[in-house]
Amino acid sequence: MKKWKGFLSSVLLIAVLFSSCNHQHVYDPTERVVLSANSSDVQMAPNFDLNLLVVETIAEVAIVSDGEVHTRPMWGFDEYPPEERPKLTYTEFEVSVKEVWQGESIPQNITLHILGDLDTEVTKPQKGDQLVLFLKCVDGIYYLIDYEYSIFAINPGDTMYAFGDRESFICYDNDSSSAFREAIQEKYNHIGSIYEKLGDKISKSSIGPIAETYMNSVSSDDI
Repeated sequence: MKKWKGFLSSVLLIAVLFSSCNHQHVYDPTERVVLSANSSDVQMAPNFDLNLLVVETIAEVAIVSDGEVHTRPMWGFDEYPPEERPKLTYTEFEVSVKEVWQGESIPQNITLHILGDLDTEVTKPQKGDQLVLFLKCVDGIYYLIDYEYSIFAINPGDTMYAFGDRESFICYDNDSSSAFREAIQEKYNHIGSIYEKLGDKISKSSIGPIAETYMNSVSSDDI
């Protein structure tokens, strides 16, 4: 009897430890916070379709580390020595790539830098989050293409949550991840029409590789 009690206690302990290690935050749309709304940076009004035009990679990922805050010299001040350049604060996350939804394959483990410390500039994800990220890569480091408007959480129960607060993003709240993925695919199937509508907001040279591939494919089909 004592052996069984000991066995059951061990099983319970393992279950508790496993549960704590796999804790996932649940995001509530009624409590959405968009820190970049307070930013003084001049930026174009966020637009989901515009993001589809410029993004390099759309990937389903898991955040596997707590954010670590760092500083580095800002780009664009090469005339000054590094120690005299203005400093940029960013938070670094280690990310496990579960699946690339759109774009070329990327490493299974990547490093993500997000502007600001844990509580400023851009709302940060948490360790354990399951996300869909809209990314670009510079020198092996991955960045969001448009602050919170590049982040969607997959809540437990497979319901989507947009970190951004504009209608073209929050319309996907509570959709399943498969429905969200299908919606993205449907938009890329008509990306030429989307570009025609948004052409005054983006130059041809700014179109990302995903949209360019789809647009070239349509052009080839017309030949």
